[in-house]
Amino acid sequence: MDEKLNEEFQHIKFSPEVVQMFEAILKRDDVHRQILKFIARKRQEKENVSILQLIENIKTNRRVKILNKKGFHYEQQETLIDRKSAERIVDKLASMSLIHYKYMTPYKLLYLTHRGLQLLQVLEQNQQILEEEGE
Repeated sequence: MDEKLNEEFQHIKFSPEVVQMFEAILKRDDVHRQILKFIARKRQEKENVSILQLIENIKTNRRVKILNKKGFHYEQQETLIDRKSAERIVDKLASMSLIHYKYMTPYKLLYLTHRGLQLLQVLEQNQQILEEEGE
């Protein structure tokens, strides 16, 4: 969602059913949730977020090719997310209208929308409830 489209529809909030659906989507993919939380955290710190910052800060578990004497094999390792994956996730979050972007040549600055904040608040509340039940 670009800046102009965000301004046009910024007053619209998600219905509870849509929040529940997006919450289920984000619970299934840890990297999407990490990126959304990273953008929110930087928003609180009044900092701009770019794709470059995401690939320098977001880690994920993925299969990595390991070379050995006989050839190679794959192992699960925690590594930084690659640029292509970060761009795809940002596009997906923007399509869900959870974030919007602003072009500042040569960067694409990312910002959380009110709907993204609404979804993060529900995720945090549900996580706190789960933690309380676990104690």
